[in-house]
Amino acid sequence: MILARIYIASICCLLFCRERPDAPDVTVVITDGQSKYPTITKFQADRAKEEGVTMIVIGVGNYTDHDELHNMATSDNFLYEVNDYDDLLTIDLDIARQICKGECATNITIDKKNNTIKLL
Repeated sequence: MILARIYIASICCLLFCRERPDAPDVTVVITDGQSKYPTITKFQADRAKEEGVTMIVIGVGNYTDHDELHNMATSDNFLYEVNDYDDLLTIDLDIARQICKGECATNITIDKKNNTIKLL
């Protein structure tokens, strides 16, 4: 988990340094377990949210902690819980629409055969 936080912090630094003003700041967290350090995890998520990053959180399986997922997500609208990784395919369009706000949110198609997202 600590390595993941460092990686996310590095990615965020790269994104903020090269930020496009028209692109939303979004982090998608996908987890199938619980943090070993839930207080630090919440702190890092809160810090990202304070910086204006939308936190979309996806819990996979039965070993996640709903409260921990809730604390990481920007709001309940950005919290998903699925039974297994195959179920991610049932929420992909919703997540793409949340990330692509505005006009493009209504013009998204997902080609599951080729694993692509198309903006019309």
